[in-house]
Amino acid sequence: MVNDLVVDLSRAQFAATALYLAGDWAGAAREFIAAAERSALNLPYILPKAGRAAVLARDPDTASAVLERLHRHGARGRAIGADKAVIAAGLRALAGESA
Repeated sequence: MVNDLVVDLSRAQFAATALYLAGDWAGAAREFIAAAERSALNLPYILPKAGRAAVLARDPDTASAVLERLHRHGARGRAIGADKAVIAAGLRALAGESA
Protein backbone atom coordinates (compact mmCIF):
# COMPACT_ATOMS: atom_id res chain seq x y z
CA MET A 1 0.00 0.00 0.00
CA VAL A 2 1.28 3.48 -0.89
CA ASN A 3 1.91 5.76 2.09
CA ASP A 4 1.76 9.19 0.53
CA LEU A 5 0.14 12.40 1.82
CA VAL A 6 -1.50 13.17 -1.52
CA VAL A 7 -3.00 9.69 -1.76
CA ASP A 8 -4.15 9.83 1.87
CA LEU A 9 -5.74 13.25 1.35
CA SER A 10 -7.50 12.02 -1.77
CA ARG A 11 -8.90 9.04 0.12
CA ALA A 12 -10.04 11.30 2.97
CA GLN A 13 -11.74 13.69 0.56
CA PHE A 14 -13.47 10.83 -1.26
CA ALA A 15 -14.74 9.50 2.07
CA ALA A 16 -15.96 12.96 3.09
CA THR A 17 -17.63 13.47 -0.27
CA ALA A 18 -19.40 10.11 0.04
CA LEU A 19 -20.78 11.19 3.43
CA TYR A 20 -21.83 14.54 1.94
CA LEU A 21 -23.66 12.85 -0.93
CA ALA A 22 -25.36 10.46 1.50
CA GLY A 23 -26.72 13.45 3.43
CA ASP A 24 -24.47 12.94 6.45
CA TRP A 25 -23.34 16.54 6.43
CA ALA A 26 -22.07 16.51 10.02
CA GLY A 27 -19.91 13.49 9.24
CA ALA A 28 -18.72 15.10 6.01
CA ALA A 29 -17.78 18.30 7.85
CA ARG A 30 -15.73 16.31 10.37
CA GLU A 31 -13.92 14.38 7.63
CA PHE A 32 -13.23 17.47 5.52
CA ILE A 33 -11.84 19.28 8.59
CA ALA A 34 -9.61 16.33 9.44
CA ALA A 35 -8.30 16.22 5.86
CA ALA A 36 -7.75 19.98 5.69
CA GLU A 37 -5.75 20.04 8.90
CA ARG A 38 -3.27 17.53 7.47
CA SER A 39 -2.05 19.89 4.74
CA ALA A 40 -1.69 23.67 5.01
CA LEU A 41 -1.23 23.75 1.24
CA ASN A 42 -4.59 22.09 0.58
CA LEU A 43 -6.47 23.64 3.52
CA PRO A 44 -8.01 26.53 1.54
CA TYR A 45 -9.34 24.08 -1.04
CA ILE A 46 -10.75 21.52 1.39
CA LEU A 47 -11.97 23.58 4.35
CA PRO A 48 -14.72 25.48 2.47
CA LYS A 49 -16.38 22.13 1.79
CA ALA A 50 -16.42 21.55 5.56
CA GLY A 51 -18.04 24.94 6.10
CA ARG A 52 -20.80 24.27 3.61
CA ALA A 53 -21.39 20.82 5.07
CA ALA A 54 -21.59 22.31 8.58
CA VAL A 55 -24.19 24.82 7.41
CA LEU A 56 -26.24 22.03 5.83
CA ALA A 57 -25.92 20.08 9.10
CA ARG A 58 -27.29 23.16 10.90
CA ASP A 59 -24.14 23.34 13.00
CA PRO A 60 -23.27 27.03 13.40
CA ASP A 61 -20.45 26.33 15.86
CA THR A 62 -18.54 24.20 13.38
CA ALA A 63 -19.32 26.52 10.47
CA SER A 64 -18.08 29.51 12.50
CA ALA A 65 -14.92 27.65 13.48
CA VAL A 66 -14.27 26.78 9.83
CA LEU A 67 -14.81 30.39 8.76
CA GLU A 68 -12.45 31.63 11.47
CA ARG A 69 -9.84 29.06 10.44
CA LEU A 70 -10.10 30.22 6.83
CA HIS A 71 -9.57 33.83 7.96
CA ARG A 72 -6.55 32.83 10.08
CA HIS A 73 -5.01 30.87 7.21
CA GLY A 74 -4.81 34.08 5.21
CA ALA A 75 -5.62 32.65 1.78
CA ARG A 76 -7.06 35.29 -0.51
CA GLY A 77 -8.59 35.54 -3.93
CA ARG A 78 -11.97 35.50 -5.61
CA ALA A 79 -12.70 31.84 -5.04
CA ILE A 80 -11.79 31.80 -1.35
CA GLY A 81 -13.67 35.09 -0.93
CA ALA A 82 -16.75 33.50 -2.46
CA ASP A 83 -16.35 30.43 -0.25
CA LYS A 84 -16.17 32.61 2.86
CA ALA A 85 -19.21 34.61 1.73
CA VAL A 86 -21.24 31.41 1.24
CA ILE A 87 -20.39 30.13 4.71
CA ALA A 88 -21.10 33.54 6.27
CA ALA A 89 -24.46 33.70 4.47
CA GLY A 90 -25.28 30.22 5.72
CA LEU A 91 -24.47 31.29 9.27
CA ARG A 92 -26.77 34.31 8.94
CA ALA A 93 -29.54 32.04 7.63
CA LEU A 94 -29.05 29.64 10.53
CA ALA A 95 -29.37 32.62 12.89
CA GLY A 96 -32.69 33.48 11.27
CA GLU A 97 -31.54 36.56 9.41
CA SER A 98 -32.95 37.32 6.00
CA ALA A 99 -30.96 38.40 2.97
